[in-house]
Amino acid sequence: MCTIMPEKAKVHVYYGPYDCLGYVAFRESRLDGIRTLLEKNEHEVHFHRIEDRDQVRVMVNGEMVYECTIQGLDFGGDGLLDPKCQEILRAVNSTY
Repeated sequence: MCTIMPEKAKVHVYYGPYDCLGYVAFRESRLDGIRTLLEKNEHEVHFHRIEDRDQVRVMVNGEMVYECTIQGLDFGGDGLLDPKCQEILRAVNSTY
């Protein structure tokens, strides 16, 4: 039986602002691990701001495959040690 490797996904990450030291703003520093890990696995990553506070939603092919709070993600890094980033990668890879 021959298996064909699927095309890499176009991943859309929607994220809202969150509170840090009393200042609510859009920040991508907690999303660095997602970007690094997905791009390392040859996925194309696009970030979009949304108004839903403290939310992260990951969409592939128009379908939401993962949702969490942005503060549940590790600050910075490559995503290898962040359990949420690993869950996101598995969710994206399992959409095929």
